[in-house]
Amino acid sequence: MRELLQRHKETIVTFLAIVVPLFLLYVHGRNPKQNTVVTNVLIEVTSPAVKASHDLISSIQGVWFGYLALVGTEDDNNSLKEQVDELEGVVVEAQQLRDENKLLRKELAFKRKRKDLITVTAHVIGRDVSAYARVLRVHVDGGSYDGLKEGMAVLTNRGVVGRLRQVSERYAEVMLTVDTRSEIAVKVVGKPITGMVRGKGDRNRYLAKMMVLPGTEKLDVDDRIVTSGHDQVFPPNLEVGRISLLKERQEGVYHVLEVAPAVNFGVLEVVQIVVGTRDEAVDSSLASEGRQR
Repeated sequence: MRELLQRHKETIVTFLAIVVPLFLLYVHGRNPKQNTVVTNVLIEVTSPAVKASHDLISSIQGVWFGYLALVGTEDDNNSLKEQVDELEGVVVEAQQLRDENKLLRKELAFKRKRKDLITVTAHVIGRDVSAYARVLRVHVDGGSYDGLKEGMAVLTNRGVVGRLRQVSERYAEVMLTVDTRSEIAVKVVGKPITGMVRGKGDRNRYLAKMMVLPGTEKLDVDDRIVTSGHDQVFPPNLEVGRISLLKERQEGVYHVLEVAPAVNFGVLEVVQIVVGTRDEAVDSSLASEGRQR
């Protein structure tokens, strides 16, 4: 018996330490109004254990509810991120619409200003770019179906873009004013000087050259160059560019000066193609009426 008690000593002591206080608390609970020495001792003995268990349970509850709160917060955070992404998309789309509306307003203002021109509006749908990121030519979504023909002048509200080079039923290619094959009859604003502007085909920059006969009035940097209309392709008084360099060189009988184009070909979005003028339309109408008579 002694060996059995010795072997399970710790178990028995632990059992008694737990069961006896609980039994006494039970007895006291049956008559809670009586406050005895035993009760006081039990309270002193069991209070630390009760506090420790309470603290442990509170910690577990705190961790658990904190975990649940974090899970909820993560869900809310993901939902907010989705809303932010959607709002950012709306903002970008609104910005694009605003920019397009602003551009179209400028083109409309140009058409109202130049009521003498009959134009077809087209959008740039492609660009051929060199190894130096320089736009060589652009493609637009207008063609013979819209009444377009090769050689027609292409404009924007800022000035001359070039002319149509190849035209299919639905699409067309535009040769720019800086192309070496481009040639435009021009004049200098405020000065009795006329000449030709030809593209330089520079690999790095958008440049053209103005060719004038010697003995004309002196030119200055930033002198405005506009179409003269003498080539019967570009209507008069359309912006072509400005003189960017006064250093002249001889090319045959002409003096040559450097010209910066009025249009930035790298950001073209919308263009106007001149299909006729109001005077031509009136003349055509009068001729048709004369034939009918």
